[in-house]
Amino acid sequence: MAASARDAVNAAAGEEVVENVDQERLYVYTHVATKMVQATAVLAPPIGLARQLYRKNLNVTRFLRRTAGLTFVAGSTTGLAMAWLRLRNEPDIAIYDRAFRLRHNPTQVRVDDYSKVGALLGALLTTTVFLKRAPLVWNLAGGAALGVAGGVITHTVQMIQEQGAEKAAKEAKDALPDPVELGKGVAKGT
Repeated sequence: MAASARDAVNAAAGEEVVENVDQERLYVYTHVATKMVQATAVLAPPIGLARQLYRKNLNVTRFLRRTAGLTFVAGSTTGLAMAWLRLRNEPDIAIYDRAFRLRHNPTQVRVDDYSKVGALLGALLTTTVFLKRAPLVWNLAGGAALGVAGGVITHTVQMIQEQGAEKAAKEAKDALPDPVELGKGVAKGT
């Protein structure tokens, strides 16, 4: 966001920035954690399935348990750590600006909505299919993780169909954090 636009947001927000900065910080932290959950939800199932097939030891309970653990525990923990490292010394207006942009980005909102719906459908479908083969808690958690991945993949396929592959790839690249910027925050200790 340009400096003039940031100034306009600050002027329009006034004291609201100071009053709600903790809420905005929480929103940004949970957003980053959600993005990491989505990324691990897409990566964990194929890796876990390939590992079990390689060992010739396919077990539904173990697959669902590991998928859920990697997705929700490792993904959210990593996301929160990344958010803290990147945002710990950001000024209040920068946090407010980031939260404002996230809330008003239709692509971010859509992928998050698809992930939530996918998690619900995945939990229900997996429980329906594997109820007798795995404990209920792993059916629900593992199914939710598979559903999050399904939601992200559905969003990505629809985005490619709507916008074309080149524009979708550019938007996906723009959505990723700049590794140089992340490195600056860690290198400086800020």
